[in-house]
Amino acid sequence: MSEHKPDIAHPRIASYPFNEPSADITLRTRDGVDFYVYRPILSLASPVFADMFSLPQPATPKQDQIIARPVIDITEDSKTIERLLRLCYPIEKEKLDEFEDIVAVLQAAMKYDMKWPISSLTVDLLAIVPHSPLKVWAIASYFIALRYGLTDCARLAAREVLEHSIAGVHVHSMESPSSTALAYHRLLQYYDACAAAVDACIKAAAAQNVTMSDNNIATSPALGHPFDLPSTDITLRSADNVDFPVHKLILSVSSAFFRDMLSLPPPRDDATSTKSLSPPSPVVPLAEDGKTIERLLRLCYPIDKQPLDDLKDIAPVLKAALKYDMEWPIRLLTRDLLAIMPKAPLKVWACACQCGLEDLARSAALEVLGESTKGDNTKSSRLVNFGAMLASVGLDVLEGVTAGDYFRLREYILSGECEARFVALSPNLPDVVDTSTGISRAPEHHAASFYPPVPRPDLTLRCLDTTTHHAHEAILSLHSSVFGNLIDAERARQTRESGAVYPRVELEVEVNSDTLTVLLELCYGNTSGLPSSSSSSSSSSSSSSLAALLVAVERYNMVLIHKIVKDRWDEIAKTNALDTYFVALRHGLTSQARVGARGVLDSPINGAYARSMESSSALSYHHLLDYYAACGAAVEAKVQDTIPQWNNDIQVAVRSSNTRWSDERYSRDGIQEGGIMERHLCDIAGRSEEGPGRVIAKLAFSSLLMLSDYHHSIWPYRSKQSCLAVVKAVSALSSNLEDAIAEAISQVCCVTSIKSST
Repeated sequence: MSEHKPDIAHPRIASYPFNEPSADITLRTRDGVDFYVYRPILSLASPVFADMFSLPQPATPKQDQIIARPVIDITEDSKTIERLLRLCYPIEKEKLDEFEDIVAVLQAAMKYDMKWPISSLTVDLLAIVPHSPLKVWAIASYFIALRYGLTDCARLAAREVLEHSIAGVHVHSMESPSSTALAYHRLLQYYDACAAAVDACIKAAAAQNVTMSDNNIATSPALGHPFDLPSTDITLRSADNVDFPVHKLILSVSSAFFRDMLSLPPPRDDATSTKSLSPPSPVVPLAEDGKTIERLLRLCYPIDKQPLDDLKDIAPVLKAALKYDMEWPIRLLTRDLLAIMPKAPLKVWACACQCGLEDLARSAALEVLGESTKGDNTKSSRLVNFGAMLASVGLDVLEGVTAGDYFRLREYILSGECEARFVALSPNLPDVVDTSTGISRAPEHHAASFYPPVPRPDLTLRCLDTTTHHAHEAILSLHSSVFGNLIDAERARQTRESGAVYPRVELEVEVNSDTLTVLLELCYGNTSGLPSSSSSSSSSSSSSSLAALLVAVERYNMVLIHKIVKDRWDEIAKTNALDTYFVALRHGLTSQARVGARGVLDSPINGAYARSMESSSALSYHHLLDYYAACGAAVEAKVQDTIPQWNNDIQVAVRSSNTRWSDERYSRDGIQEGGIMERHLCDIAGRSEEGPGRVIAKLAFSSLLMLSDYHHSIWPYRSKQSCLAVVKAVSALSSNLEDAIAEAISQVCCVTSIKSST
């Protein structure tokens, strides 16, 4: 039967991205499929093609002639070439699990001397060794005979062969002309030697001349390559001033961001165009450091990649890939994270939160929950297990994670339900965060200029956003000696420069327009613009505005206005201590943050949420949780310590009243040891997690006097003296416990958490 031959005269065109009209070379396979490719990519991937393209080319056609894309006929089929080219392009790769598929592409890669595809396919070959060791050994021996150096595959396959019986086993690849009988003989000798004694395996293999080299086929290229090629036409400059000369073509294929940017017409520079026919390569400054940019670019180029096993290395590269919309690096790094996740779910969750990968964060959170539910599956045990996980990886894992993300993970763990709806990342909120300061602010708008109610202002104030405001020097100097000194200094400077006797002063102030407007209104006695808890704006927005005001009045030493703003802050802090804690930390208001942390103790912290957590650090939330738990433990210890003293005091008090136990029926009353008062104190101690600060209210004298249940009361029967003794004992208990608990809370150190969080 004659072999069917494809119609070479009418070749088919391959699918994307090998059908781009802008490509400058055509690879035509033996089955009649044309692949439109770019010379720079082929040259970078293959020295064979690079040498081919370096040969003298045909003369440039005349202007009226049609330029035909050169066609290179190759002997491989279209399936093999497409798989090989995908390994060279920064696009999604086809997963090769079958031995025959890997071998076909690997043969082509070696034929064209493509180092990165060879390295990648070698990894795939190693992955199937446990399933077909003899096949891999045979083909690896074949390639060793061809001196391509796949000794790692041969060595690993030879070791895997030891797990099987070798007698009578035959594979088709052993029939290759280059799979010599000598190589097979050496494998048999290696097998026999290892079977005789494992300890003598290496010595026996050496004696039988079995070479198991530790050299890898893919060695890391020099640091300069591929960033030292003369064909580069654009330079990326990192934040630490490292220049990466790269190819526009590679960037365009890899990144939608750069593809759009490079499609814009370059700015016209007449001076440059007239002086030189070859203008310098354009430079694009980037915000990432050199290490991150190099690792990202290596993922885009058809060269060997730097292994990224540490999440600290993966996160910045993944962030950059997401920023520049690089689909292939994103997929590759996400797969790396998924592979790491079973061993380090908490780290992967943190990395996903930093990069905004909702699905990955959700999957990692499920793994964290699974680890937390080991042992007693209760809320407290889950939190203990989670705390142990966090301690084992270190608090550094929380860097770059928001308090809101941490809150949602913790609540998910508290729920203990794998099927619970879990939103891993921060919701979209109208407030935004200033990346340079970490301070949240409302969406930008143009603030109106302030003009005082008193006519003829003689001072102009210019804000950071260039908005100008007007005021009177006397009014501002009266409220702030700092402003007075600034005005005098600026006037003296203008006088020296212009010679004017008393020039009008214009000051630049480091305050935004909204804050300065309210500040100036307060200087003129108007408090209507001061945010309050009853204002229409959100609590977080009000506290953020007040925090900015506090920072400004402290900077300019405005004592009278500071009291007004501070009183309004305290008013809002009473209704939402959690929010004011986070807002104060972000603005560097340490004392206000400490007061906010103390206010959080008055209510349960589980489930407590503030909008400001979405723009605050997870570390600040963790320190608050630690402070809350420490205060709860201190309160519980104080209450428990009081119980023996209460039992002793009440017995002494009743006995001193000359009352007989039988007359007062103490055997069933609550004041005896183990009675209702002791049970009440134990209950309070065990519920301190609901709010350590709330315990004091439960220990109020009036509350303790009314203790009773259906059968028992703290009150004895009939005796006036006994009742008086109980009142005195309860009064002493209430007073002493309130003081002891307040002291215990004050002794819990909040200073460390505040400093660490900022």
